[in-house]
Amino acid sequence: MKSLNLTFIIIFVALLSANSLQALPLGMSDITIYDGDSKNENWYRGDEDQEVEPGMDKHQKWDLEGFYQYGNQIAMIGGFDFKNGVAGYRGVNGEKDFRSGDIFIDINNDHIAGNAAANDGNGQDIIKNTFGYEFALDIDWSVLTYDIIALGIDSYTNTAFYDANYGSSPWKYVRGGEKIGQGSFSYQAGLTDAQAYGNRGGGNSHYAAYNFDLGFLGDRDFVVHFTEGCGNDNLMGEGSVQVTEPGSIALLAFGVIGLVVMRRRINSRQ
Repeated sequence: MKSLNLTFIIIFVALLSANSLQALPLGMSDITIYDGDSKNENWYRGDEDQEVEPGMDKHQKWDLEGFYQYGNQIAMIGGFDFKNGVAGYRGVNGEKDFRSGDIFIDINNDHIAGNAAANDGNGQDIIKNTFGYEFALDIDWSVLTYDIIALGIDSYTNTAFYDANYGSSPWKYVRGGEKIGQGSFSYQAGLTDAQAYGNRGGGNSHYAAYNFDLGFLGDRDFVVHFTEGCGNDNLMGEGSVQVTEPGSIALLAFGVIGLVVMRRRINSRQ
């Protein structure tokens, strides 16, 4: 009896260890696009990890580290607390809003990497511009859900701070377009470097938002974009969605061939 209890304890501890070592989905592939805008000094690096935009506040708390894909789902990892923002920068009482924005998706490869439409200086401006993105995941970070918005010519977005940070807009979806679906996602805080797929930041200082399903895109390539309201950092990624399985295509092809053969036999008998 004692040996049986000991076995259960060992299994229980092993399961806890496994969960603590791998909080995120297995098999995630890094699809991050490095923006090429960095300096070889202090915080700025030649990749997205530990690199915020030149001229911005260069701390781990603002660092957007990577986009990842697994199947048709994507994840974001960063030193930035996507859900809660940074303490003291919540945008309350009329202050500027430095929290997370929404995820924007381009399927035509015509997105604009820039803040060109914000002509009145630094700030957050609501403008009638989608910056070349066809879809937005309008995220409610308080309940971890999102609406899928098909953007159109009537759509408005919110720009991010700093004209110098040319790669940040759009920040948030505001209105317009058409809601075509909805979903929910997961969130993890306090991830170590190892748990955060090797992103660096020192100890338990990583956050992850994941299980955003892009299956609604069908079979196509895509580019995704995310930024904070302050524009300290921005995140880009590119990947490919495959909804139709090869096996299904083969079965469909065999079915069509069978129908053609059957039709020919009927015609030959007639």
